[in-house]
Amino acid sequence: MEVYEVIPVARTRAAPETLSYFSTKKFARGDLVKANFRGREIFAVIKTASELSGRKAELKKGVFKLKPLKSLWRADFLPEDFFEILRRLSRELLLPEGLILSRLLPKPIFSKKLKIPVPSQKNPKRTHQKSAFRGSAEERLGHYRGLIREHLARQKSLMLLFPGIETLKRLGAELGRGIEHYSFIFHSEIPAGKYLESWNRALTIPHPVLILGTGQVLSLDRPDLETLIIDEEGSRPWREWEGTPFDLREAARIIAEVKGLKLIFADEILRLETFWQSEAGLLEALNPLLTRIQSPVETKLLEIGPAQDGFSWLSKELRSELEESIFKNEKILLFANRKGYGSFTVCQDCNRALLCPACSVPLVLHGLKREERKFFCHHCLQSLAVPERCPHCLSWKLKEFGLGVEKIQEEFQKLFPKSENALFATESILYHPEFTFDLTAIVSLDHLFSIPDFRINERIFRLISELKARTRRKLILQTRISENKLFQDALAGSISGFYQEEIKGRENFRYPPFVKLVKLTKEDKNYAALEKNQEEALRLLKEYKPLSFPAFLERIKNRYRWNIVLKIPPGSWPPEEKLESLLKNLASTGWEIVVDPESII
Repeated sequence: MEVYEVIPVARTRAAPETLSYFSTKKFARGDLVKANFRGREIFAVIKTASELSGRKAELKKGVFKLKPLKSLWRADFLPEDFFEILRRLSRELLLPEGLILSRLLPKPIFSKKLKIPVPSQKNPKRTHQKSAFRGSAEERLGHYRGLIREHLARQKSLMLLFPGIETLKRLGAELGRGIEHYSFIFHSEIPAGKYLESWNRALTIPHPVLILGTGQVLSLDRPDLETLIIDEEGSRPWREWEGTPFDLREAARIIAEVKGLKLIFADEILRLETFWQSEAGLLEALNPLLTRIQSPVETKLLEIGPAQDGFSWLSKELRSELEESIFKNEKILLFANRKGYGSFTVCQDCNRALLCPACSVPLVLHGLKREERKFFCHHCLQSLAVPERCPHCLSWKLKEFGLGVEKIQEEFQKLFPKSENALFATESILYHPEFTFDLTAIVSLDHLFSIPDFRINERIFRLISELKARTRRKLILQTRISENKLFQDALAGSISGFYQEEIKGRENFRYPPFVKLVKLTKEDKNYAALEKNQEEALRLLKEYKPLSFPAFLERIKNRYRWNIVLKIPPGSWPPEEKLESLLKNLASTGWEIVVDPESII
């Protein structure tokens, strides 16, 4: 009889890192088994085995009774190199191995119908390289086609990953044209049966293949796989995955290093950290990365006048541009980065904003028609009726301020009631690559500069550039700060100008890529208890010079929030044993720990 230590395939941080069971049956490292955990059946992967006789004394001291393993589900499910990938990802991202498994393994491959081929020889020794390619969608597509032809001619397979399903569908069809029998596409909208059938063929077909997919296809491997490409590497969806702080680009980097794959990051605007790595000689630039974005699109910067009686977000100059575009029957995009009608409402007598009762954030006014308007909290999703009077002083003088996309729509429809060729959208429009426009008007982005976060300039530059890429004739940006160099660089497509300015600020204030950021966040309904918890955390982390502050959104769903940020020298990560132990202990007391956070606020 043996005791088996298993990794539970769990979609939560709360699950134990490993579980122990006994069995009279023989299992091998990497086998997929079914086990009983807290009254339900789960999948788990065998990690280690030991003789029961050698652990009797240890087990007698245990609090929990050892349970039997239920059954073998698949032998040889997880290859040996994947354990090294899990170990490194767990150390570098401070996440449980079981959670990482749940993110990297697509659900259909847990079927018993999965074929796990035994190669005629072990994976050949491969040479890891890291490089970057900068170009428009068309330029990247041309580069990928050349790589695909070259790889298949040398009997090598290639994997190309996209952050969004719509882009994958569109480009996958183009890249797979002419090699349909050797091209495989994987994403979550494919039915499980068809997904598994394609997975089995991609694993077993003797001919080299092109694999196209979203992040979970990273777990598919073949002996002839040589290159892994991450397209749109600067896209935020690579990091924002179902509420878990798990950066798939980091997973791709570690997988490529462990397996010896060539890794290519590609985008029209690469991450600032990628530019810096190229400048520092840490990756190879396959083409000039800091060149200007060439575009035939005309750009115009318009100054917004002071807010006063008769003020309109659609300035006189912008209205003239819209009239011309409507006359030409062009497709128009009017863009605002906030949902709703007005972003906040203030009592003009007591000067108080109307806040969500459960969150420390202003309520957002929604509804084009006055009689249909409601307040909505974008954090707890609570919907409230619009009061006639101020809840604080009972004044009638309530006035909405700020810009929402519905307000733009209302103003446009008053000016051009018969026009049907305009779309009103927020940043979500960028997740639909099929949409392009003749005229794009960014009504205002000035409010984004009020967000105290180190990545905000990069986000604004990328946003303007991506909207410009969706525009065929003219892009207009309205602002009250027309002298801002960031706007001028973005409209001109000057990547070098933006990079040189931004990298200086990052270095001066010690932000990535010059440090490794670790963010700890804790929530509690009791503010006094939260303060006490953060004081204890500061005491434990004192030698690492922590920064401690209330979250930018201090209260969400009646829970107060607190952040602690560590700035670790990049050469000191993964963390040494003492810091790793401290962070894991804090995580066990309810602190959420995120390595390389998208935001520190």
